[in-house]
Amino acid sequence: MNKFNAKIRIFLDAMEDKESMILFNEQSADKEMNALSHSLNRINELLATTKSQSRVQENFYHSLLEEVPNGVLAWNSEKRVLFVNGAALRLLGVESIIFLRQLEEQYPILKDFITHGNVENSFLLQSNSKKQLSLSMNRMKLNSETITLLAIKDISNELNEKESESWNKLTRVLTHEIMNTIAPIVSLSQTLSLRPGTDEKVIRGLGVIREQSERLMEFTESYRRLSYMPEPKKKRFSLTNSLHNLGLLLQSDFENAHIHFILRSTPSDIYIEGDEKQLSQVFF
Repeated sequence: MNKFNAKIRIFLDAMEDKESMILFNEQSADKEMNALSHSLNRINELLATTKSQSRVQENFYHSLLEEVPNGVLAWNSEKRVLFVNGAALRLLGVESIIFLRQLEEQYPILKDFITHGNVENSFLLQSNSKKQLSLSMNRMKLNSETITLLAIKDISNELNEKESESWNKLTRVLTHEIMNTIAPIVSLSQTLSLRPGTDEKVIRGLGVIREQSERLMEFTESYRRLSYMPEPKKKRFSLTNSLHNLGLLLQSDFENAHIHFILRSTPSDIYIEGDEKQLSQVFF
């Protein structure tokens, strides 16, 4: 009985020390002890197989987490990092994380979220490389120890898409309002210029207003269709004439501001290559 108990004690001590290489003799003269040794060796073999399978499975999950584009970070109650994948290091802009305090020193704003954050809420963080990151936490019990998981996702592209969508919506609204405002101006200037007895200077001024309004409508329509600056349609035109029209259109503004505008051109008519309609929007 003493030999039996001693062998059991040796086996249990080996299990506590996680020693799986122990092997008991099954060829002694004592058949009962041989049977016990065989049973203990079999248990040891099964435990070793289970441990090996568990290690393979662990390596598989680690490899799997290394392939995902999102960052994953795990730490225990002592804030020691148990796992961090390459995506997390890349998104956070750090080379390694052993203790969580390293991350809190890099991003002090995270300390409160890590300590008191709700697992149901996410946290937006701008990384050192100006990436917009969404962080979410989850907690679990593993062998009576609390493990915290932090998931990190780069949402920069999503925010850019939403921002672009918002600007496009705003552009559509504004261009619609601009078109509705300009159309009556074009119509009114054309009607006034056709009235009998209208002064020649007034007719020319109304013509400039109508021309510039039509150009603005065309420019706005192009912007609405393309949502960006239209490709310039370059051709040769008179810069002198464009500036002269500018003076006529802004004459009343100059007078109110006590500005004396004089246009002198040498040579008398200067021609350039460019998009006259787009350039006129720069002037006005």
